[in-house]
Amino acid sequence: MRRLTLIRHGLTEGNVRRWYYGALDLPLCEAGQAAVQEAAAGGLYPPYSGERILTSGMLRTEQTLRLIYGVPGMVGRRSRVSPSLMVLLISPCV
Repeated sequence: MRRLTLIRHGLTEGNVRRWYYGALDLPLCEAGQAAVQEAAAGGLYPPYSGERILTSGMLRTEQTLRLIYGVPGMVGRRSRVSPSLMVLLISPCV
């Protein structure tokens, strides 16, 4: 049986300020980094056991991956960028 685990990136300044920033490549803010590290230390994320990991390639997703699974190493060799996972650009209705 295949299993799919989705992990959202940690907080960015845009999340904290409630910005709609779409595909703007914002890094994790300090609070976002701390929250991901705390969640990882608490066992929130599944342990890595050789699965393929896909990210959007955005800075915030790569930072989250590193904080959870400690890239580089085996996880780094098994991670791939999939542009189809990037945020969709949606125009606000006016």
